[in-house]
Amino acid sequence: GAGATAQDELEYDLDSSGHAVSNSRREHGEMGQTYGMAKEVKKGEDAVGVARQSDGRECYGVFDGHGGGRLATELARSLSRLMPDSMSESATVDAFYALDAELGPKYVTEGSTATCLSVSADKRVVTVSWVGDSKLICVDMLSSSRSLLFETPIHHVTNAAELDRLEKQWRARRLADEDDDVVISRALREYEKAVAANDARRGIAYERQQSFVGRRLDARGEPVGPTVVQALWRSIRDATMPPVRGASTCVTRAIGDYDSSRVLVPHPDVVTHRLTEPQAWRRYLLASDGLWDVLSTDKARKTLADYEDPQEAADALVRSARRRYAKKPSTSAPGATPFADDATVLCVDVKIGQPQFLKSKRSFSSFKGLCATKPNHVASPRSAASAPAAYPPKPRHFNCVTPDRAVDDPPKPAA
Repeated sequence: GAGATAQDELEYDLDSSGHAVSNSRREHGEMGQTYGMAKEVKKGEDAVGVARQSDGRECYGVFDGHGGGRLATELARSLSRLMPDSMSESATVDAFYALDAELGPKYVTEGSTATCLSVSADKRVVTVSWVGDSKLICVDMLSSSRSLLFETPIHHVTNAAELDRLEKQWRARRLADEDDDVVISRALREYEKAVAANDARRGIAYERQQSFVGRRLDARGEPVGPTVVQALWRSIRDATMPPVRGASTCVTRAIGDYDSSRVLVPHPDVVTHRLTEPQAWRRYLLASDGLWDVLSTDKARKTLADYEDPQEAADALVRSARRRYAKKPSTSAPGATPFADDATVLCVDVKIGQPQFLKSKRSFSSFKGLCATKPNHVASPRSAASAPAAYPPKPRHFNCVTPDRAVDDPPKPAA
């Protein structure tokens, strides 16, 4: 297997239905990690995992499900298995593929992003691994400008590098099908074997064809919606029948999605940061696309810079996203959340030494005028309790309850 250690302490509680529920701000480890969580539920498909490993590592993960939320919740509970002992790139890749092979057949019509962070207190090593479009950013909280140190490229059809990868992967598969001497990666081949075996067990009368990137079609056959990776199926019993369109997604990598294109591999990107400074304060933000759909990276960075406490920063990000969604046209019922998607925020601080919070230049200037007229609205550092009355903090809900979803076969062609 992937060599993951047992999960010693699951840092989220479970509600009566067994789904993940957030807890309050916590502190861990010699490096003084603290974190805060905030979430706005629209579909109930996001999940958060926080765990302590037996070797002292702290592990964090945000998972954004599509087609349902059961797989995302399972991944949150299995976070330790995505964080192997060595945290090497090869071990992490094996761990993602192994969990995909186990859970993919169980939730055939579901998939999930996975963005994970591992912090090793004794080795001063921070490792980031991800598939999908739940982005992570890292901010230096000790620089006067709160500079952005790192941002994960998303695995999405809008990413030119990912489109190039898809084309190369399709080309390699075509060559491998035509010539046995052509070899594709072991991990990819094992993934395809697992998907094919699952299809055989289910007795599906269709086989997967080469997928493509394009827009979805409405009932009249007209292009509609965003560009997606589209799966194609062909009847095994009648080769003369035209291909049938199957599931489609905007992400180009994911865990699960066994009813979708095989190019949606669970192959993570892995990046390791080594902290060597005698004193450091790095703030990591992991968030699902429900936040990034309305909030730019720079806006998120500036919001992180304004708050000393990571929980207050997480709450502020969700409030900011809520204001932006409220300005958009919405089909939500009166009184319902204005969010178009689930928005999940996990804010993690990694500290070395005893760094002190210094108000950023932006924080001082942005409140200069406010101080002259409404001094009671300003605090140092700014807190949710002292925010203007027009933006009271809304009660946060962390319940990952998801509706039951039937596991369906690929679509059948019209009779």
